Formats: sequence, C-alpha cells, structure tokens
Amino acid sequence: SVQGEGVEECTFAYLPLTLKGVDEEPFAACALALNLQTRVDGMPRASRVLTARCYPRFGWTGAKVALVGCPQKELRRVLQEVVKAAPDLPHSPIGGPWALDAEINRGSYLFAPISEKTADDWIQLAKNLGINQIDFDGMSRYGDAEPIPSLYPNGLAGLKTVVAKVHAAGLKAGLHSYSFFINKSCAWVSPVPDARLGKDATFTLSQALDASARTVPVIEPVTNLSAVTGFFVRNSATLQVDDELIVYSEVCKTAPYGFAKCRRGACGTRAVSHAQGAKVHHLKECFGHFTPDPDSTLLADVAARQAQTVNACGFDMMYLDALDGEDILGGSANGWHYGSKFVFELWKRFDHPVLLEMSTMHHHLWTVRSRMGAWDHPTRSHK
Repeated sequence: SVQGEGVEECTFAYLPLTLKGVDEEPFAACALALNLQTRVDGMPRASRVLTARCYPRFGWTGAKVALVGCPQKELRRVLQEVVKAAPDLPHSPIGGPWALDAEINRGSYLFAPISEKTADDWIQLAKNLGINQIDFDGMSRYGDAEPIPSLYPNGLAGLKTVVAKVHAAGLKAGLHSYSFFINKSCAWVSPVPDARLGKDATFTLSQALDASARTVPVIEPVTNLSAVTGFFVRNSATLQVDDELIVYSEVCKTAPYGFAKCRRGACGTRAVSHAQGAKVHHLKECFGHFTPDPDSTLLADVAARQAQTVNACGFDMMYLDALDGEDILGGSANGWHYGSKFVFELWKRFDHPVLLEMSTMHHHLWTVRSRMGAWDHPTRSHK
C-alpha cells in the first residue's frame, strides 16, 4: 500500500543500468508491466533504465512489474515465459513475444468495403495483387458491429457467408472497428440513451423545461464548454437530460447560464418535459462518435458485442481503428490504461486467436498486437 495524503504517483521500481539498451550488447534487461495498475513507459525491449509506476486512481496494492535480465539473444524467449506466467495479461500465440513466429503476420492486407454483392470482385482483386488478407472496412456499424443493411441485407448470416468465401479463396478476413467508440444510432444511444455513456461535465436545470423549449438553463457556470465540434475535436454539443438527448448551438457563458439554439429529441430520442433540478450531462465525443464511461460496464459491453461478431463469423483479424482516441476516456494521462483495458476486454472474449492491429501502440498493447507496426511482407513477386 501507499500511505499519506496527496500522493499522485508512486515509482516503485527504478533501476538505472550500465547497459545502453542496444542490440549489440551481449546482455539485455527490460521491465514488463504485469497488469493494468502498473505503468511502464517504454516498449518491452532492451532498455537502459527499468521503471514502473502506479497511481491512486487504479489502486496501489497489487501493482506488479517483471524485471527481466538475460542474454540478448534469449530476450524474446524469456519474455514469452514472463507473459505466460502473468494471469492478468492476455496471452496471444500470434502477438507480443510470439508475433515473429506466426505465419499469419506475414503478408499484406487490403482495406475494402466488401459486401454480399461485391465479395467475389474484392476477392479476385486481392488474389491478383498478391494480398492475403481483406480488412472488412465500413461494412458494420461502429460500436455494436451490426452489419450495414445496404451492404448485408441478410445481416449477420450474410456477413458470415462472405467471410467463408474469403476463407475458401485462401485469404484471411479482418473486421474493421472504431475500437470503443459508439455510433449515434446504436441501441446504447437511441431511442433511450444508456446511463453509462461517457460524460465530462454535469449541470443542474435552474428551472423546469418543457418539450418545446430551445434553451436549457443551468445553475452552474459553463465557462469551459463550447459548441465547437469536429472529427478530431474532443468535444460534443450534446446534452443528456433524463432519457432525452439535446444538441445545442450556443453556450451562454454569462449569467443566466445555459445552452441555446437547441435541437430537441436528438439521435432518435424523444423530446419531453424535465423538472427543475434535473441533471444535465455533457456527453463525450470524438471522431463523430460517443464513448462509454470507462469505469462502467459499458466499456466491456462494447467489447463483448464486437467479440461476438468476430467469433460468430470466424474473423481472423481485427483492426482497432481510432484507438489513438483513448485519451478521451480518462484524460491524456490515463489513456494508456483505458485503451489497454478495452483491448484486454476484447481479447478475453475471443474464442480463437485473433490477429490484432490498431491505430496506436504502447507498452500494454504489445502483448496482443501482432503486426508490430504493420510491416508489409508482400507476396506479389513470383520469384
């Protein structure tokens, strides 16, 4: 444990070495975080200083790190032993210290809006180009991985059939996702928004609100909020009041405080009256999508829905796009924890080893990431 008031961080391992952490040295050492309570900044590789930290937000007790020292040429094998012995880490036979041994990681993949109608054409194109994996991009709704009806009129059954076609052609199939982000048409949003959606501020209605009002008055100052949104902007213009979502266009930053020029009943919710004193929550948004509260069960529920599709259809790969937006979950200082938490929740629900690629990379993701920077090994040459 750690005792004392106001402790923000505990560095519980700090070991400077005479080693320089380069491949030419005969001996190597590295630190490997063994759970999500522990932060190690560097990638698992030969290092010149071994450190590990923990934080009150995730709990002091139980934070754990492995300090590894061995001959340089044995480092990957020893890290395999360490990962196998760590119950809180995912054990991917095609990721982390095993990635270089997996044949599936050698090849090139094609991002394709493949559908029931166009499957044969995309398969033939991939084979002509010597590409051995097809990433199913834009064919399912981000968040719950529901197939897009216009591309898959037969729903999940149609998606499963197309994956089988890809496999029959000797290719691998990948599901493209937006990681933990939730499309605004998902059942977690519409017609009744889930109470576990991510929020970054909460206010109080200063007076009763009828169903037609276009201004939402609140008691507390709203100085830090804006109506500016955009693909890369970590901000929404969406409020949740009871079971209604409201989109605002202006922020009243001087008294009387509130949100103006509102569109009521947004995202398929119903505009209704709300009592004075009702809570007004400001939702999180990035890349045009909402997020789950990272400390709620919704983060795991999103992972479960996506894993269900991967398992049902037999996908070989999953591309976690937008994972670089992990900072929106708990702030930039905690992105490493929550992004990894989502990936770990996914992995433990897969019923077969899945090649994972993603739009960011840090220490904890290494144990399950397979492509290791997405190096291509094209098979286009016949030599």
